[in-house]
Amino acid sequence: MAGKLGKSGSLISRWSAQNDWRVRVVAWDDDQARVRDAEYAAASKKRARRQAEITQATLEAAALPVGEMLRRVQREPATLAALPIGELLKVMVAAGRLVPNLVQTQRLIDGHVTERIENQGPADSDALSLRELDTYLAGVDRGRAIGDGDGG
Repeated sequence: MAGKLGKSGSLISRWSAQNDWRVRVVAWDDDQARVRDAEYAAASKKRARRQAEITQATLEAAALPVGEMLRRVQREPATLAALPIGELLKVMVAAGRLVPNLVQTQRLIDGHVTERIENQGPADSDALSLRELDTYLAGVDRGRAIGDGDGG
């Protein structure tokens, strides 16, 4: 930097110390990071709101045919009774396929968790028994003690 400015390195160092340049640079960087973070958070919030509105509109549009079908069946209950069992099953399966996606989408809109990780327990071929786990952890603890200079 001194060469670019045509000044000596010692002069630049003295100015830096006198004017707290390091502290000021860190403060500037921190401030710029806060500004970027705030802008990102605002943009992210705007995107999430827009996506929620689109999803809600899609759900409402998808519900229209379902609502119409329900109204017709309530007006004329014999409508479903007249369907052959195979056709009725197709309608049930098609309607049933929609439910998990609708539920997951609503959970996402509401900010709820949509995935769950379950412990597979003994069925998991990589699972350790309690004895194996105790033995492994004891070895880790011994390794730490040796590494810490305790001598084990």
